[in-house]
Amino acid sequence: MALQFTKMSGSGNDFIIIDNRVPVMEDDKKRDFVRRVCDRRMSIGADGVIFVENSDCADIKWDFYNEDGSTPDMCGNGGRCLARYAVEKNLVPAHKMTMETLAGIIGAEVNGDSVRIKLTQPENLQQDIAIALNGAQYQIDSLNTGVPHAIIYSDNI
Repeated sequence: MALQFTKMSGSGNDFIIIDNRVPVMEDDKKRDFVRRVCDRRMSIGADGVIFVENSDCADIKWDFYNEDGSTPDMCGNGGRCLARYAVEKNLVPAHKMTMETLAGIIGAEVNGDSVRIKLTQPENLQQDIAIALNGAQYQIDSLNTGVPHAIIYSDNI
């Protein structure tokens, strides 16, 4: 089966984007497909796959998968790639758009080479968490901006 796709890169992450507004792949086949196509040694290789779908509450919706087939709530770099894709493929009526994600509705604006994303409201700030990693101790902060992020402070990067 021939399947059209676009591969895009955003701030060091790369994604395969597939227009699935008229379904080209059944939901139950997506995870296996993603794991196979994201394998850099045996296929195209990517950090994830974004299926563009129709939305009842935003301009477009994404069905996003990490390379291992898991489904994160959101990805900022993936959102930037999807916004540029949507403008280049005329999927949205303007350069400003909304995108439905598992984390909620995010906004995007494409101006020439610049793509800006308005993430969901940050929540669940946790500070001064002690963790052990590979035999070392760290103090981290954590914040959810659509997906959880950990911040490790270091004087020696």
